Amino acid sequence: MIIKNKPLLKWAGGKSSLNKIIEKYYINLKFDRYIEPFFGGGAVFFNIINKFNIEKRDLYINDANKDLIQLYKHIKSKSSSLIKEYEKVLQNYAGEKDYYRVRDLYNARDINISPLMRSSLLMLLNKTCFNGLYRVNSKGEFNVPVGRYANASFIKSEQISQLSKVLPPS
Repeated sequence: MIIKNKPLLKWAGGKSSLNKIIEKYYINLKFDRYIEPFFGGGAVFFNIINKFNIEKRDLYINDANKDLIQLYKHIKSKSSSLIKEYEKVLQNYAGEKDYYRVRDLYNARDINISPLMRSSLLMLLNKTCFNGLYRVNSKGEFNVPVGRYANASFIKSEQISQLSKVLPPS
């Protein structure tokens, strides 16, 4: 069974629904290097690696959001530790009523949370905030309100493990 790689996160401006249209512009091209400067959720990137055989060393991803890039670095190089941390975060999450406590912890500057914890909190917030938005205020604090989901689709450890195998080296 071939597992298709797909975005882990919902991201504003995501291209998953547009991939069929976008790929018409590159499907007949031959290239051996891909650079993604605005990675976000990575929909175009994952579509390209599912269709082309590009060496990992010739794949490059970037984004202006440092926390997002840190998360992808953790997925790539510390996936087992990230999975354990994320599972702890999920176990302690009491649903919608707990959202703002998690958001406050993510924004906390006065306590020292580990980078792995911060990445785990980002994954949880992304799946529970309004429309998967990432927005910060003038203080740099994540300020998206809680989303209304009957059943939030949390990230599975298998997804993290799979992505760790296909993301390019940092």
